[in-house]
Amino acid sequence: MSKTTYLLITIFSAVFFGSCNKQGTDSVISGEPAVWGKLSAIVEDRKIISGADTLFEHYEIGRAEFLQHPDVPGIFSDAGDISINGIMLDRDLNNSYSKIVTELGIPDSLRWHVTGTSAIPNLSLRDTADFPLYTGPVPFEISKSAGYSILLDSTTLSRADSVRILIDDGGSNRVFRTYSARSGMIMISPADLSVLNTVTDQTGFIGIYPYGGEVRVTRGKGYFYSRESRIHQSININ
Repeated sequence: MSKTTYLLITIFSAVFFGSCNKQGTDSVISGEPAVWGKLSAIVEDRKIISGADTLFEHYEIGRAEFLQHPDVPGIFSDAGDISINGIMLDRDLNNSYSKIVTELGIPDSLRWHVTGTSAIPNLSLRDTADFPLYTGPVPFEISKSAGYSILLDSTTLSRADSVRILIDDGGSNRVFRTYSARSGMIMISPADLSVLNTVTDQTGFIGIYPYGGEVRVTRGKGYFYSRESRIHQSININ
């Protein structure tokens, strides 16, 4: 696993349950259900520039976490075996699950299966919805003094509820923001970007990550099924 992939997993683990805001129709209960788990299917495309060389990488990621209680984040339950398109996810010591490979069969096909335990029910879902997509420009350079602007609306995004933006100097400093997919023109200010180091060898990077999904209810508990696309590109920062 690359340093960048590990970084992204660490960051998104911290906000994993913050975007669970849409209800699906596995069953109907009164009120909005508490979210006990999240299952994410992610397609990531990277453009890495090193001198005169440009490297393109493609990853497909399955990730799942199930809370012991919806009001206590970060403490996860064993959910048995979890697979996406028949490929088993790996379970970590903290009971989070993930698999990062170049081919999981998504987004062409998306089938989740959770065997469950006494705490987590058996879950199965065939998801036929299209993945979110960002089609706007991605910079090769960001100026800290000018700030970074990006248009988030129906002309640049499709099938997304929200967008995460990550700007990293390739060292220990980064700026991470989440916006509605209908925010319009937004700016990450010079003050926000001032924490980043100057980068002249294209070892910094920007990530634009639109995502969407829905909560489906099983045995009275909500489980959020998320679809996410990630664009990741090397940048200079001046």
